[in-house]
Amino acid sequence: MSTEAPTAALTLRPATEFTLLTLSTLMAGAFEGYVVTIPDDPAGFAARVRAEQIDLNASLIVCVDGEPVGLGLIARRGEDARLAGMGVRRGWRGQGVARTLLDRLLDDARARGEARMHLEVIEGNDPAIALYETAGFERRGRLAGYERPAGGTQPAQTNPLIEVPLKAAARTLAQHADDDLPWQLHPATLTALTPPNRALTLGDATAWVLEQPGVLVLRAMLVPPAARRQGQGRALLEALTRAFPDHRMIVPAIVQERQVDGFLTACDFRQTTLSQLEMTCPLK
Repeated sequence: MSTEAPTAALTLRPATEFTLLTLSTLMAGAFEGYVVTIPDDPAGFAARVRAEQIDLNASLIVCVDGEPVGLGLIARRGEDARLAGMGVRRGWRGQGVARTLLDRLLDDARARGEARMHLEVIEGNDPAIALYETAGFERRGRLAGYERPAGGTQPAQTNPLIEVPLKAAARTLAQHADDDLPWQLHPATLTALTPPNRALTLGDATAWVLEQPGVLVLRAMLVPPAARRQGQGRALLEALTRAFPDHRMIVPAIVQERQVDGFLTACDFRQTTLSQLEMTCPLK
């Protein structure tokens, strides 16, 4: 990716100067043609801003001659910031726009006193990875996704799963969560989830799920340390399979491979082709 400044007049403006409708459309256009495309969905964009603690005042829109051509979304928690999404419209890629935007976002985070900026980038997106590494980001780990086929067509006669309020489940996660969770699995993110997301429990184990046509998205799962290695996690997955027999189960590529791979593969999940790298840039 070239780091030369574009010849047109480039300005950076806070995302708060734009409507959610405009931001949603810009986000969809900025990711056009990438491995993962993003739909133009204002309601979904607003839900993501809320759940991931995206600060639209700290987020920036790139304009060329007044026209929005790219964006960088910044989420903030304490001394940590996260580049929650950065993209440039197809016609302006490769002209130094992304580097100009990234440098400004990092400078702004330093000025706010933040200690680190995190991000996730799709593995294999070599131009983006190179851009981040030259800006000071370091690789921390790999985030993998998993899936399991549907378990059948007949629902269980009795459903042992118990639904609990999302906020109550997130409080449980905050008490027992491992350190250094990915941003999207942090208790603060799961606390901000709203229906149709659900929290379902079996014994001491809890799963955060989202039902979609033919798919059950497993957003997160927790078995408290004292209850681990007793089969509760496997039992919860089997109960979910029986409760949603015609749904294949999907784990998004936001979980740390080193923590879950052995367990999920033992429960008949297989890794999907999409994976991400966790990267962090120290700011102090």
